[in-house]
Amino acid sequence: MNLLIVALAPVLAVALFAYEKDHEKEPPKLLIGAFLLGMFGVVPALIAEVLLELQGMDVQSDSLGWSFVSIAIGVALVEELSKFFGVRMWIYHKADFNEPYDGIVYCVMSALGFAAVENVMYVIEGGMGVGILRAISAVPAHAMMGVFIGYFLGIQKHDGKRGYEFIGLAAAIAFHTFYDFFAFNTEKYPIFGTLLIALMVWAFRLAKRAINEHRDRSPFHPDRHLRQED
Repeated sequence: MNLLIVALAPVLAVALFAYEKDHEKEPPKLLIGAFLLGMFGVVPALIAEVLLELQGMDVQSDSLGWSFVSIAIGVALVEELSKFFGVRMWIYHKADFNEPYDGIVYCVMSALGFAAVENVMYVIEGGMGVGILRAISAVPAHAMMGVFIGYFLGIQKHDGKRGYEFIGLAAAIAFHTFYDFFAFNTEKYPIFGTLLIALMVWAFRLAKRAINEHRDRSPFHPDRHLRQED
């Protein structure tokens, strides 16, 4: 029971943060739906990763180049597509997706659904220490990947700019690739630990800026009428 709490508490904390930042709260059924879509996204991601491993992909290869390519294709690409697909195919077309920040909140919820399943698997296997480490690293990282996708998806829906979803996907895949690459190879190359911390700080600042920008653009911002008068 304690391990489940350690695995799920950070996920719920980040989900609450994303929800509270929304000026117009989204329907619970859609938020839960996005979360569940992310959870179910683990299944095709695992299948794809196993199939790619059978084709010779090795994320912990002695060759750093092959490790990087394996992570990019066998992990980052398939996982980010799995998180993205449900939101894009179902929630994106809903009338409640009516402002730029909605892209962020729904994609973060999907990412956290994925992270919840992944976290439970890792924490049950690795114990309390793994849970604490992932609470300050992997869970926020998944959320930030959701922010990157959702930021551009929100622009695409609100401003009618085609193809922006692919920019968001590319950003999330790139961040995911470097995150895992540094994490998997830190034991062999300790400098990667420093690079991982720097990457997380940089990504956090970008995610914060994206959240603030979309919140400021919201037609439901409480101070919007004052800004229009000015």
